[in-house]
Amino acid sequence: MLSAIRNITDKDSGPSEPPWTAAKSALEQEATRAGSIRPTAAGGDCE
Repeated sequence: MLSAIRNITDKDSGPSEPPWTAAKSALEQEATRAGSIRPTAAGGDCE
């Protein structure tokens, strides 16, 4: 029982990045790739 709780805690506050960070990185990479192919399609939102 304790090990299960410990596993959940490790997943939540572990050294690995949270899922939303990974998703955000993927979105930024996709936006960068799309922007490099067709800069006008980005609409100026890319930094």
